[in-house]
Amino acid sequence: MPSSRITQTVIAFFCIWASGIQGAETNTVPRALSLSECVRTALEHNLDVKIARFEPEIARHNVSLAYAAYEPTFEIAGTHSYSASPGGIDAQNRPYSGTTTEGDSYRAGVVPFKSAKSSSRFPS
Repeated sequence: MPSSRITQTVIAFFCIWASGIQGAETNTVPRALSLSECVRTALEHNLDVKIARFEPEIARHNVSLAYAAYEPTFEIAGTHSYSASPGGIDAQNRPYSGTTTEGDSYRAGVVPFKSAKSSSRFPS
């Protein structure tokens, strides 16, 4: 049976190859580590632990952001209007002088807090 002979050859080759891997020399020298050194090294190289160290700070920022909606805001607005019309001559050829109109308006207030639905623009 040629099939079993091929199988035996493959198994023999694999065993020779595997025994060569175990006996291979490396350039590293093993060193003894204490349990605390192993834990420290694992924590220094663990990316999940590095990320988790920032979670309390992120949570503080999220709480601060949530409280910001309840801080009072001061709003102030002002407008100035100016209108001028030239003089001229009416339909009966009488001269008339021009007019000038000026106006100012101001608005100020303290808003106790803004809800999430309110806009940042001044109400009209």
